[in-house]
Amino acid sequence: MGILGRVKDAETSEVDVKFLRSHNSGVSLAEVKSAIDKLSDFERSYLQAYLHHKNASLADRRAELSRRMREMDEGKGFTLEQIEELHRKREADGL
Repeated sequence: MGILGRVKDAETSEVDVKFLRSHNSGVSLAEVKSAIDKLSDFERSYLQAYLHHKNASLADRRAELSRRMREMDEGKGFTLEQIEELHRKREADGL
């Protein structure tokens, strides 16, 4: 069974978010999937970032940051124009 919490976000009003107590809470995977399907785009993005952060160790995060910095140093970054175009496309797709 889940518990209902409230999260304040700088860009939105108060958002209802369902948190699971633990994997031993008696909630089935099907119930979790069903609850996720009912979340707004913002809530799913928040959940995705939370789970990514929860599952990554500090060493993993530092290694990923180092890898990304090396790629940028090797010229594998993006130009401002590329970022702006990507942003326009995502906005047009409603993301």
